[in-house]
Amino acid sequence: MLLLTPQQQAKLTQAKQFARETTQALLSGTQPIPLVTSLPLLNLPSLTASDPLDQRSLQIICRIYIGSINFSLSESDVKLLFQQFGFIKSINMSMDPATGKHKGYCFIEYDAVEAAVLAVEAMSGVEVGGRQLKVGRPNNFSQSMLDSLGKGNDCLIYIANVHELVDEENLESIFESFGKVLKCVLVPDFLTKVHRNYGYITFESAESSNTAVASMNGFELGGQILKVCKCLVDVHSEGMKSLAKAD
Repeated sequence: MLLLTPQQQAKLTQAKQFARETTQALLSGTQPIPLVTSLPLLNLPSLTASDPLDQRSLQIICRIYIGSINFSLSESDVKLLFQQFGFIKSINMSMDPATGKHKGYCFIEYDAVEAAVLAVEAMSGVEVGGRQLKVGRPNNFSQSMLDSLGKGNDCLIYIANVHELVDEENLESIFESFGKVLKCVLVPDFLTKVHRNYGYITFESAESSNTAVASMNGFELGGQILKVCKCLVDVHSEGMKSLAKAD
């Protein structure tokens, strides 16, 4: 556990107070709610990862296997449960044609490597609907793929489960309490024109990023629990600004 200095603790208190005020503003309706229509999941490019792996290997690393799913749970239920770790690009639940029910397992592919890692760590063994989930990796996954990513950018952090009404400015205002923020982006969806509920923050120092991860992972913002970790891949994204260029 990371021990905070009195100065860091004061910054944490400041950040959490701002987050509480932001949450109240969001839930009270003082910030406008964007109109979003339900659209199918599509694989659209929204960021660039500068890493030594090819695209196929990255795709494998972003996939997870979920087994021992209660038969009363639907594909939508599973998606809702696992989207807290990041944007889900696809979910494939195998169906039994004889019964019309699923076979008790599925595969999920995330947008981000970090989402898959967080999901496996957090959900394996968790009881849902009276059954303990078995969460792991597909057969074509190799630990060497993950190891080859290296250390990544030590000043870059990944943030998921961001409320749809929280924008980049809100997020930066909260996290700048831990140190100077060089860049704060939320990854956009080019169909819905809103963010995909996850993003990245680059701090000036590794110390600031370490403090932010230790302090804000599991913090509630806008009624949703933030998932925060160090980035495994050095990602370059223009964030919501890229929507204007796409128009």
